[in-house]
Amino acid sequence: MNLFFELNEIQGIFKDIYQITGHQCAIFDPEFNNLLRYPAQANSFCQHIQSTAVGKAKCDECDVYGFRQAKETRKPSVYQCHAGLIEVCVPILSGQRNDELMGYVMMGHLLDDQISLGSQWNTVYENCRHFITDMSVLNHQFFQLIPTSRASVAALCHVLQICIEHLLLQKLIQRNRDDLWQRAQAYIDENLREKLLLSDIAQALSVSVSTLNRCAEKNVNMSIGQFVLQKRILLACKYLKDPKYSISEIAGNCGISDYNYFSRVFKLKTGMTPRGYRRAFLESGKVPEVVTSALEKVLEVTG
Repeated sequence: MNLFFELNEIQGIFKDIYQITGHQCAIFDPEFNNLLRYPAQANSFCQHIQSTAVGKAKCDECDVYGFRQAKETRKPSVYQCHAGLIEVCVPILSGQRNDELMGYVMMGHLLDDQISLGSQWNTVYENCRHFITDMSVLNHQFFQLIPTSRASVAALCHVLQICIEHLLLQKLIQRNRDDLWQRAQAYIDENLREKLLLSDIAQALSVSVSTLNRCAEKNVNMSIGQFVLQKRILLACKYLKDPKYSISEIAGNCGISDYNYFSRVFKLKTGMTPRGYRRAFLESGKVPEVVTSALEKVLEVTG
């Protein structure tokens, strides 16, 4: 499955959750690959456990258990990890007719405030003493964790589900994202005669400007702004073949209101001024050789 996650926006939401609750959130793809955690580092308790090979393996096994439970039930999975802490795994479902599984959001490392801390520590001690050499350090880290009521755990599951719905609604998580470049090109072609602010393009496609630029870099090895300029030059070349349009009219028809700027960038991209290009084309009936190679380079990336 080809999925896209707008990680910058998702991190902002996870940061807000952390500021309110003090709990770390992480997002995973359907193959259980971690895409983002906030905070990026686990708390000191979990870091200490995962510093050992045995502890790391046990933590990974617990994560997979949570994923599989959420996948099978299509509902939030609340379970106890190998050390004895509460963890939550919420499936990301598309909400479409087939309710496709698109990943998971996980929140973990919670203590149960209805059970005494001493009793919970005893459980942790028995579960971890075989592979943790310094239990006094783990004890100190344990008592820094946040006790959470079972009602609060249920509420956190609900909050995570609401966040997931927001992510899907805002298209911050979506499938078949490969068509973003096709949609971007179609929008640019349709609006090439307009001013075309990058923020307007991004808003129309429901992505951030940074995502749009990354998409352009991936597909044509240039920024989206550079790509738009290339498209304007190609459009200008078509207009220049028709003598009924003045140079200033062509500049405006290509979305560039400043005639002098239009002339400069046209020469920069083709090696000729717009007027010189027109004259050479009208005299020979073909694109001037001096700009043929330059235009071929433009065509390579614009299709």
